[in-house]
Amino acid sequence: MMRITQLARRSGVPATSCGSTSDLAEFVEAGPFLEAFLVLIVIPLTLAWLTPGVPRAGTGQRVSARGEHRRWRR
Repeated sequence: MMRITQLARRSGVPATSCGSTSDLAEFVEAGPFLEAFLVLIVIPLTLAWLTPGVPRAGTGQRVSARGEHRRWRR
């Protein structure tokens, strides 16, 4: 995999205009990336991890005993 500086050299872009990661941090904010990571990865994984425990919980057992879970299936 080529690095950005190698691509820049091949395309004729001066190496000084490529910048470094510290220059990149001046323009790119970490907040939106962290929010997306939480919303798209952490929260769904946590919910998937907790889901198997729902039938064992008291509420899950009561719903299962009443047969309400069948109402949602089509």
